[in-house]
Amino acid sequence: MIGIGACPTAARYWLALVLLTPPLVGCSIDDLDLSGKACPCTGGWVCDTTRNQCIPEGSADAGTGGAGGAGGAGGQGGTSCDGQDDGTDCDGGQCYGGQCCSGCWDGVACQPGTELTHCGQAGALCQACGCSNDSCTEGACTPPDPVAHLSLGYEHSCAVLDGGTLWCWGRNQNGQLGLGDITAHSAPTQVGSNSTWALVAGGREHSCALRTDRSRWCWGRNQAGQLGLEDTVQRLEPTEASGELSQLTVGLAHSCGATSSRIISCWGSDSDGQLGIDGDGSSISTPTGLVGGEQWVMLSAGGRHSCAVRLDSTLWCWGYNIDGELGNGDFVDRSVPTQVGTEAKWVEVAGAGFHSCGRTSNDELWCWGGGLRGQLGIGQDGPNVNIPDPQRVGTESDWRRVIGGRSHACGLRGSGELWCWGANEGGQLGLAVLENHPSPTRIGQAGDWTDVAAGSAHSCGIRAGGGLWCWGDDQYGQVGSETGSLMTEPTRICLPAGG
Repeated sequence: MIGIGACPTAARYWLALVLLTPPLVGCSIDDLDLSGKACPCTGGWVCDTTRNQCIPEGSADAGTGGAGGAGGAGGQGGTSCDGQDDGTDCDGGQCYGGQCCSGCWDGVACQPGTELTHCGQAGALCQACGCSNDSCTEGACTPPDPVAHLSLGYEHSCAVLDGGTLWCWGRNQNGQLGLGDITAHSAPTQVGSNSTWALVAGGREHSCALRTDRSRWCWGRNQAGQLGLEDTVQRLEPTEASGELSQLTVGLAHSCGATSSRIISCWGSDSDGQLGIDGDGSSISTPTGLVGGEQWVMLSAGGRHSCAVRLDSTLWCWGYNIDGELGNGDFVDRSVPTQVGTEAKWVEVAGAGFHSCGRTSNDELWCWGGGLRGQLGIGQDGPNVNIPDPQRVGTESDWRRVIGGRSHACGLRGSGELWCWGANEGGQLGLAVLENHPSPTRIGQAGDWTDVAAGSAHSCGIRAGGGLWCWGDDQYGQVGSETGSLMTEPTRICLPAGG
């Protein structure tokens, strides 16, 4: 909900870039060897020249076609699967039907994993691509226009596609979808016809976005001036504001942005000091410079607080602090940026509803603030879990991304594993058990997630190839499943133009 994602296209974004590139897990069906030519494999995978398939490097049957088992088409490996249960690991894949399958198993035979109806990862059950306009490229389901950037509001969602179009869906009582009406939309709907959008940020009932020329556009509720248009008039469609920005983030009723020269300005509600301008608590409809100089490199707005990382890798927060979400050791609101600890180690921060999380330069994850629903990820929940100092989440040092929702959080680890924790009453963690999960829990077995976003009770993510997946409470259409139901596992969401 709150904060901006990693930018996927360097030519169109000016933010920190995190690329999580999974290995190519199959040969393109167009490149299969019909004349002795080896198929292309990358990222720790090598070609089995007999079967024309990419298999994990170091597999005993690499290049041999397999010494054991019954032989045959479609990727039987070298380890005997006699008497082994389906899904048991074997050299180069998993056992299915008595075969060591290094392609994917369709219930009858082992397939290369690259055809549209067999697009899957090596050793996994075959799966058709989730959207009718997807294509299977080198073993991955790929939409014609991949999702490039994603942001979730409280109960709505927006995405920018690689082609520069903007799409929004979900609750719309104040025009936060930018579609010219106040009707909820249960499926992704294009916002206007412009194709130069670069990134989008969703708040509770308003949204803002940047175009490739760095112009800022906002729409939705504006009672506190959170659109930054020098008035408090609601807008039902994107409306251009003055000035240029390179970064953008929005909270419940405030917004902040940064210029290319690292100057931060904020606007909207300042009820708890969340604008960081040392004001008197009055709302401001004009972007106003943050107290603290010109050395900011990354920012994220929480519900009623904000945080940012300086060029020297120190972390600073300001605003509402009743739950300790500022991380400065007490529970007192701040109207100017206040340093979190004393260490200069931070590379990313995620402001959330009542808590905050940050990632360090050695890829450790730390969280602080309100932990009522387990959103700190430290194995505790309940009314007494309000911690005003950063707490280490687990012992892992391979976190690549963190994002916060209202009372939950998600992150990416390793080469693209998805982990979530906190409240799950709406299925927003992607777990079927609808209760708090106070420790990070891996969501599914996919290892090719490239970005994730969180709202109030729903979440969405992007996987390799640019496909969009969402889950959680779809009451207002914010998941995009067009069912209005709880979706307790990641569900492929199709956009008419791709994604």
